[in-house]
Amino acid sequence: MKRKYDSNKLTEANAGGRRWLLIPTRWAARIAQFCRSHPSNPSQPCRDQGVRSRTTALHSAHQINMTLCFSRIVRLVAISLTFISPLELAAQYVCLTNLDNTLTIGSYYGPSGPVVIPTNIYGLPVTCIGDYCFYAYAGAPMITSVTIPKGIRSIGKEAFYYQTSLANADLPDGLLTIADEAFYGCFALSSAAIPDTVTSIGDSAFNGCRSLTAVTLPSGMQSIGQDAFYGCRLTAIAIPGTVTNLGLEAVNCMTLTNISVDPLNPRYRSVNGALLDKAHATFLRCPQALAGSYTIPEGTLEVAQSAFQGCSLITNVNLPPGLTTIDENAFYSCSRLSYLELPTTVTNIPLEGFDGSGLTKILIPDSVRSIGDYAFNNCTKLTNAIVGRNVIRLGYSAFSWCTLLKSLYFTGNAPGYVGSTFYSASQFLTVFNLPGTAGFRSTYDGKPVVLWNPLIQLDTARYLPGAHSFGFNITGTSNVMITVEACANLQTPTWFPVRTYKFTNDLVVFKDLDATTNPPRFYRIRSP
Repeated sequence: MKRKYDSNKLTEANAGGRRWLLIPTRWAARIAQFCRSHPSNPSQPCRDQGVRSRTTALHSAHQINMTLCFSRIVRLVAISLTFISPLELAAQYVCLTNLDNTLTIGSYYGPSGPVVIPTNIYGLPVTCIGDYCFYAYAGAPMITSVTIPKGIRSIGKEAFYYQTSLANADLPDGLLTIADEAFYGCFALSSAAIPDTVTSIGDSAFNGCRSLTAVTLPSGMQSIGQDAFYGCRLTAIAIPGTVTNLGLEAVNCMTLTNISVDPLNPRYRSVNGALLDKAHATFLRCPQALAGSYTIPEGTLEVAQSAFQGCSLITNVNLPPGLTTIDENAFYSCSRLSYLELPTTVTNIPLEGFDGSGLTKILIPDSVRSIGDYAFNNCTKLTNAIVGRNVIRLGYSAFSWCTLLKSLYFTGNAPGYVGSTFYSASQFLTVFNLPGTAGFRSTYDGKPVVLWNPLIQLDTARYLPGAHSFGFNITGTSNVMITVEACANLQTPTWFPVRTYKFTNDLVVFKDLDATTNPPRFYRIRSP
């Protein structure tokens, strides 16, 4: 049975083996009022028997937001319908009529299992899957697969949110947009071929789809939102040449080892598997499963927010000369990152910049003015830190939970601090300052301060032939650690350590095995 659709009255007909019900906008207030005053069970309110309508319907821009209870609607419109059984009603879609006489599916209250969305309902074409349509609220039907017909142009916000049993989504040609969080938390989703017609994928669209191992982005793609594939199991992803907008962490997957970019892309490029922004000379993202050492290309001026976050297999990062900016969380949780040399052009250590990293020591250059909150928080392998002379601010909990940190050296005046700088850091931590620096007292944020002032006595230098060793006297504060270094040329020196030990205002004796083959020799002392 098929009838001509009448926008002024309630109509129904069979389509696709089911009976469909379309409700005019002008009935919305009457239905909502009736539902409130005539509960199905007078002793308790209606719970999850209804469907929610969120958008416009029936040639009207009037926004409605109501709960329709089918069992009550049947009472209200019984004069117009012969009979619609509760089982049939349970399988119905509630549709909203768009201004162009097409339908948006607003809610689904059919059975769990596989779902085939109809091409048209009651003679009107279905073009959109609305926001929250299959949202998995408590008691909602849980679908295992969905076949979406040609003609659907968009999938709305949170349309399949937390449909954890959804294993396959058959997306049609002609689909243009996939909105924010459309498939968020669909843990079982292993297949979702994105059609060539899709131009936009919203924020967190496939976030948490941990069974999704491969995605091919179409050549016409223009925008990929923040966290779009966060938590998926992709090992590689190719960015088409047409993409001009990538949200933060758009392609962040724990299993990702390679990001490639079409060479014709005007905004982005790929270097050794990582993602960079051409226009702003910014390093955007290192694949999270990339292992070993990575060298950021010369000419890069900025390491973006979260660029290396979670890269637990990276052991060393070579930063280029001229780098000026490291953004928040840039090296967050790089648990195996043991070494990193900061260029002398970096001016700020950001919020949580190295939080949870595996650094064993860090030299902060004189160009740095500020160390952000939690900058080195939870660096549980950090034993030694040297702070440049121009740092004027030390952020909240900058070195908290650095449980092995024993020595922190300030080469300049005491910087201001917010507090809890060394919260739960090593109980053996000592803060050292240099002669001539100001602002230090007996303690610095609760840790003892010791003057680091060892000085070589030049007239005591000697060669000890019997021991094939060298020696000289050092004066200064006792019981501080020093490292003796040697080089062969002061014009272009390359210093290397000879011996590290705790001195006690006495003769320092050390062996330099290269002294006989590389004369002359020059020596200096520094902090470890």
